[in-house]
Amino acid sequence: MTKHLFKLIWNGKWNNLLLMVEVFISFLVLFVVLTIGTHNLSTYRQPLGFSRENLWCLTLGLWELPKEQAAAVLQRMQQRLQALPEVKEMSFVKDAAPYQPQATRYRKDLTVESTVVDQVIQWPVDDRFAKVMKISLAEGRWFRKGDYGGRTQPIVINNQLKEALFGDLSPLGKTITSKEHTFVVIGVVPYYRRAENEREEPGFFSQVTIGDTLKALPSDILIEVKPGTSPEFGEKLAREAALSLGDAGWQYISPGSLQDQREEYLGTDFTQMLLTVIVCFFLIANVVVGLFGVLWQKINRRKAEIGVRRAMGATENKIYLQMIGEVWVMAALSILPGGVLASQFLFFNPFGFELESYLWGIALATITIYVLITLCALYPSRKASQIQPALALHAE
Repeated sequence: MTKHLFKLIWNGKWNNLLLMVEVFISFLVLFVVLTIGTHNLSTYRQPLGFSRENLWCLTLGLWELPKEQAAAVLQRMQQRLQALPEVKEMSFVKDAAPYQPQATRYRKDLTVESTVVDQVIQWPVDDRFAKVMKISLAEGRWFRKGDYGGRTQPIVINNQLKEALFGDLSPLGKTITSKEHTFVVIGVVPYYRRAENEREEPGFFSQVTIGDTLKALPSDILIEVKPGTSPEFGEKLAREAALSLGDAGWQYISPGSLQDQREEYLGTDFTQMLLTVIVCFFLIANVVVGLFGVLWQKINRRKAEIGVRRAMGATENKIYLQMIGEVWVMAALSILPGGVLASQFLFFNPFGFELESYLWGIALATITIYVLITLCALYPSRKASQIQPALALHAE
């Protein structure tokens, strides 16, 4: 039966060519969309490594000020904000705050003996960052005030960087070098990502302070507030920060709760994905409508053939299954070249995704195509199976 179905579809391949091309393109579109969706879902489900509850972020734009003046502003700001009754603790960071779209991702090539890891992310933070963000350490300890300014810079690495450089060995006290600096590992965090849509990559925390004008000064202040703090705290925060500027003049200051900034930051990704899904939906809907129309037309053209089959003893179920089988075979011939093309993503990895995302994309796209074409074929196939041989042959 299967061999016969393939022969039928192959003999009529030119009549079905346009529809097969549409199914082929639909498979590729579904593969790309579902691969990206699977990867994003997997990424979103991974732990962030911090808690965003009762946290506010004050983004500063002091880049136009001289470093000495900017450092003085930051020190005044620290004193004024720390005095607010709503504030429990605060931390200064340099482009390492969560959900900040403008943050720069500093990267370095790190080396341990003969092992080199390229483009490692660097997060400059102060000694209170772990306490404010509720970050737990897997090994070692966090920064202390006395760590800053030594000959070798202390760093806290994440687990991915530890596995890349040291494998199963303990990295504590080990030296890591880059082109500009020598680092010593004092701690390991299990994971840290600035947002749900960021992939976990090898990275490390370095120490930053508001008093060192020889290096880049902090760009954000993370503020832990007491539970139950009202949203109006943002206005108070902005006012106190503005008063700290003194004679520095107007500078960019943007306060916001981490929860609100998360919704705004991830909203852009959600909108882009939604637009992609809508475009994909209309493409697939067009293929579904076309497939339904072609099947209906084929049944009307093949009434005599179906009537002969019925007259020769074919039951309704056999006619029904034949019509469904023809559609499945046509889908298989369309998906096969699409699957070959999609399999190239496994080898070249153009998106930089993990292997499982591509495999899930291929599987889900195949299942979706078969579900859609089966739904399209159900009613026309049922009508074909109900054709009476006498009426069909009489009409001929």
